[in-house]
Amino acid sequence: MTRRLSSVEEEIGLFSGKTEDRDLLADAETLKRMVRTLREQFGDVRFHETQPTFHLTVMCVALAASLGDSDHRAWSLRANTLPSFLTQARETLTDMPRLFRDLGLGMTRDFKAWLKSLDKEKIDIAPVYSAVLRFEDVLRSARTKSRYLLPPEIVERIVKEHMGCGVASSEVRDAILEEISEMGGILETGCADLFPGDSWKEAIRKIPLPDIPEGGTLALYREEADNLLRHCIRARFVPEDLPAISPLRIETLPPYLEAIRAASAYSFTPENPTRGGTFFVVPREGPWDDNREDLADYRMLTAHEAYPGHHLLDSWRWHFVSPTRRPVEMPLFYEGWACFAEELMRVTGYFSGPVDLLLLAKRRYRRAVRGLVDLDLQTGTIDERQAACLLADSGIPTDAASSVVAKYALRPGYQVCYTFGLRRFLDLYSRYGTDDVKRFVEAVLSCGEIGFEHVENQLQTRFG
Repeated sequence: MTRRLSSVEEEIGLFSGKTEDRDLLADAETLKRMVRTLREQFGDVRFHETQPTFHLTVMCVALAASLGDSDHRAWSLRANTLPSFLTQARETLTDMPRLFRDLGLGMTRDFKAWLKSLDKEKIDIAPVYSAVLRFEDVLRSARTKSRYLLPPEIVERIVKEHMGCGVASSEVRDAILEEISEMGGILETGCADLFPGDSWKEAIRKIPLPDIPEGGTLALYREEADNLLRHCIRARFVPEDLPAISPLRIETLPPYLEAIRAASAYSFTPENPTRGGTFFVVPREGPWDDNREDLADYRMLTAHEAYPGHHLLDSWRWHFVSPTRRPVEMPLFYEGWACFAEELMRVTGYFSGPVDLLLLAKRRYRRAVRGLVDLDLQTGTIDERQAACLLADSGIPTDAASSVVAKYALRPGYQVCYTFGLRRFLDLYSRYGTDDVKRFVEAVLSCGEIGFEHVENQLQTRFG
């Protein structure tokens, strides 16, 4: 596979070296980066050999998707092929760190609980359950190693190229430290005004939580998503017909994702874009309570995941962007845009009060700390215990911090994308967007998730 990918990468490189068309060059360079990332992930990073959660996530998503399939045979067809799929996974997992093995066991535990919750009169869970039990036994008895860190040069490659940062990890780290300092200053000043005598970490806990409506937490988020949508339509950067073209569902996070998800999530349905996307909310009660987003932030979280964040980004990409770029996701763009969406609601007046500004600063502060923990953990600068202490000091519950660190270890470099991506978007907005927010949003979203150097080329063309 890696040889074939190298060949494709070379062919695309030859084309991009000949064209002077900026759009074609952006297409070619974006595809080349994706092919190179795939080649290096399979050839150098090799998470398919070290992370059972890699295979289990594919299994969970495929089986969950079959429940909503119009073909009533979908579940049984996938259930019948599952034993061979897990056998292949077992043969592939030749170099498992203990940490990753344990996360895999946690995921099988949660998946079994989810299976038992399904309607057994409609589907036969027995073959799936037995196949997962066998795979679980294999994981328990597998030989593991203690070290999970990748070589430094691969971590550097992931941060610079795979995540899309485009610069050395040292430069990313400097930007993150600057963000921590800036947001810490805003928090200290703002909390001193609202809660005199308290540190900001004490004061932030005094912000009242919203009242939960009769429909529960999901109804709270649904109402907020509708409010955000109306604001974005009035601001003219969300089309009025978007909800009909690409509906938004809001659901509780599936139990089988507990082992690998540290917070709420969003998922689009690219195989059928007219189905739209789903904002998965971590429940307030139950075994994940310590990992949930603070409920005080629910309006910012909804902006991040729904409008004008992930749901707007993915809906626009799958409906209005060229077919070449539609399947492309770049972590820095994806998470950076969702973080920028929260700031977009500030600059357009939706978030305006002193409490809103404090919560926005708190979210930016914590995301920056997560990015710092990610970088320093993956480079061996700190260990898991020190990482958990840093997270706890930023406000994550102490008894949850260790499990969060383990989940971050699965995806090196990903946590830096929130802060570094946000700062890239804020820089572009300051130079191209302040006079016409609508035009800026449309220009950026119409690019698809290409590299920021190509986004800037597009903005220069449109704005001069």
